Amino acid sequence: TNPDVGRRVGMAVAMARACAHCSSASDVASLSEALKRRKVMHAHNLVEKLAERRVQMDELPPLSACRSFFDYCRREKRMDVAVSLLKMMPKNDKYLSVAMSSCSRAKDWKNAQETFQLWSEPNSFAYSGIIAAANQTGQWDEALHLFDQAVDGGAISVSVCNAAIESFSKKGQRDEAETILERMEDWGLQPNTRSYNSLIRAAARVGNVDEALRYKEQMRKGGACADEYTYTGLLLAIANSNTPETTLAFDLVTEMQMKEIQVGGHALSSLFRTCGKSGCEVDRAIQMFQEYMAANGPDPGAMSSYVAMCVKTNIPEAAVEVYTKLKLRLHMLDIFTAASLCSAVAALKNETAAMELYVDCLPLLGLVHKDVALGGIAVGNTIWKREHQVLFNSLVHMCGKVGMIDEVSELYAAMRGGRGPLPDTITFNSLIDAFAIQGDVESAIAVFDFMLEQEQSPSAHTFVSLLHGCAKSVQRTNSEGKGQELTQARAIFQTSKDFEIVPDTILYTALIDVAVKCEAYTDAFALFEEMQLQNIIPSVVTYGCLISGCEKLEDPTLAMKFYQMMCSTHLCPSDECHNILIKIHSRAGRLDDALELVKQVARTRGEMQQQTLNSVIRALSTEWLDRALRLASLMKTLGMTPSRKTYLALMEACDQQGRLNTAFSVYEEMCGLKYRPSRQGGSGLIESLCKAGDLQRALRVYQHMSDEVATGFGGVHTESIVHLTIACAKSGRIALSLSFYDTVRPYCVSLPERAHKQLTLGPMFESLIEALCRRGMIGEALSTYDDMKASGAQIGFTTLAFLENLCKSQRSDIPEWRVYDICASIRTLQENCKQSVLTKPEKSYHHGPAEGMMDG
Repeated sequence: TNPDVGRRVGMAVAMARACAHCSSASDVASLSEALKRRKVMHAHNLVEKLAERRVQMDELPPLSACRSFFDYCRREKRMDVAVSLLKMMPKNDKYLSVAMSSCSRAKDWKNAQETFQLWSEPNSFAYSGIIAAANQTGQWDEALHLFDQAVDGGAISVSVCNAAIESFSKKGQRDEAETILERMEDWGLQPNTRSYNSLIRAAARVGNVDEALRYKEQMRKGGACADEYTYTGLLLAIANSNTPETTLAFDLVTEMQMKEIQVGGHALSSLFRTCGKSGCEVDRAIQMFQEYMAANGPDPGAMSSYVAMCVKTNIPEAAVEVYTKLKLRLHMLDIFTAASLCSAVAALKNETAAMELYVDCLPLLGLVHKDVALGGIAVGNTIWKREHQVLFNSLVHMCGKVGMIDEVSELYAAMRGGRGPLPDTITFNSLIDAFAIQGDVESAIAVFDFMLEQEQSPSAHTFVSLLHGCAKSVQRTNSEGKGQELTQARAIFQTSKDFEIVPDTILYTALIDVAVKCEAYTDAFALFEEMQLQNIIPSVVTYGCLISGCEKLEDPTLAMKFYQMMCSTHLCPSDECHNILIKIHSRAGRLDDALELVKQVARTRGEMQQQTLNSVIRALSTEWLDRALRLASLMKTLGMTPSRKTYLALMEACDQQGRLNTAFSVYEEMCGLKYRPSRQGGSGLIESLCKAGDLQRALRVYQHMSDEVATGFGGVHTESIVHLTIACAKSGRIALSLSFYDTVRPYCVSLPERAHKQLTLGPMFESLIEALCRRGMIGEALSTYDDMKASGAQIGFTTLAFLENLCKSQRSDIPEWRVYDICASIRTLQENCKQSVLTKPEKSYHHGPAEGMMDG
């Protein structure tokens, strides 16, 4: 009402607006400068501030600067800020396309839609971007609806068609995707490499190799060039097929190399999966993996598939070798590789490697290993995902297999305390397995009860594990408590029926195993008859349990009856079955009868004949080596080749029984058949040959084992290299002896306690020092003497005397203290010997007659 006051208020409002405008203009200038200088964090804060005021920018920032800003928003999952910047800027299709691409990569469907709406007239760039974003976020129906809009609006292009083909492909509608490919010609469009790659990936997901190869041929005829993604899709199709063709996979890899297309981690991952499923060309796959690692370094996908392949093809030591190399490179494990490594270590049952892997896996699960004195694990910060659950389950399985029951208890306590991933049925089964392996039925049942509390449905595997726990528990109890275990096992078997689990072969076999271990043989045979009445087909393991019961009953006739029943159902008896069968009959003096019957059965079983004879040879090799060798000779006469496992058993048996000529002959036969010798068998043969003084043969075996290192299988134990060092030194081959010593020296010096326990260091140092002294190599002899002291090994008077005399004869060339040091070692050794002689031994026997034996 007062004109003067009104005038002053108006002036104040105008001034405030002017100040606000000046402030906004200043912030816009700062934003432009921040974008130009790639100060993305500062630009991010300014955009949030200006978006509230709805400020508009007069000029477009550089496209490269905006691309960096959008990429930052994608990484921070704040694409809404990127959209705010787009709304402030003058409209430009290129900038909108870049932002749409970032939304697609961020899988942000909401902001992708807002970006699409900023186009005044959506063109082909807009539709290809929004359809791609829909594909990334799983909005298949929306993607196909948008494609129809693009067709109706005339905004069709190759990129739009490719995005639609990918949508249909991911949805599993390959016919519709192929229809779009055919219609592209009607629209005047030429399909490109990406068009065909989408169809190849669709065929690859269902393992349809023929369809994938057909699309590749269409691509060639259509003038499109195959790229890395094309071949990766083809290899994925082979890996996903029911009967993967390893030869075809390697042919594709060779074709990639000829065209100078990089064989990436995804392609190798599919190749390793193929080799793992088929069990073929494993050596070639290992060599390719090593070449890739040397050239490109570790790749998570390739490593995980490689380790899984090694586990499936029964060479877990090659998988653990990868773990060792990663630790040497200080490379962090990824979750999937760690899970596969757990399976490899569990197969090896290597507790040392298991403990190292356990400690390395805890941080991946967001768990921290506490101080050893305190024990247990502490929780860190993590968001649980499916892959964490896979690793947790694998870790529990590994710890259970190698007997790390304390670590299993720690993981179980962490899970119960809410410090682990949400458990599923597999998690509970892994925990029950771990406790059952140790025969801890009480803990296994406690986990089962907690499983029911968490409303997780048990599976057949759950009850089989509980029954295995009962069987293991029997071995820890006396004969009086065995009936209780069988009663408990029957209760578990009945509980499985309450959960509507139909008893099958595995469940019945587990119960029969408990009955046999409880010496309730009548119950075991009754359960077997019950299986047959219910038309449940027994397995090899079922018959193995029954034959084991016959062994305890010492009834070879009944054992042979079960053996004949097993063979009549076309089952191949296991090594354990043949071992037990041979033991029973040998004790009864009927070994020849058993072997004759096995031969008769084998002759009538066609393709299983070779497997049966191999199994019998392995069973005989431990105690009846001559018979095993004769039977192996018979196999070769019949035109059959003994298996690698059979050759290994024969070689190790000959080695252990001191028949080195035969062992070496078996070894050479193996090499001629391209069979890989095991590290243990080859190392044992080298040690035996060195002890027998047959250095030439030992070196031949070592050379072959060393050549195998290139394929990831070879290498010998450190103890074998120690024996080679000794043998070479004694034979006067000093240079070769020093070469072997250089190989083993770091192990002896850096880990003296462990090396002193595991290796025969004293004889090695004695042989080497004496040989060097004879040659007058005083420097090398003294260096070896220093290594001996560092390792804590002991050498004798003779060796020290050799060294002392050599030092005195060459006193002008060496320091005086060296002689005194050696003399001190001699005096210490003399004192130790003197003390051991003077020590009064504890007498365990008096020369007088023992009490109660006077009449004897």
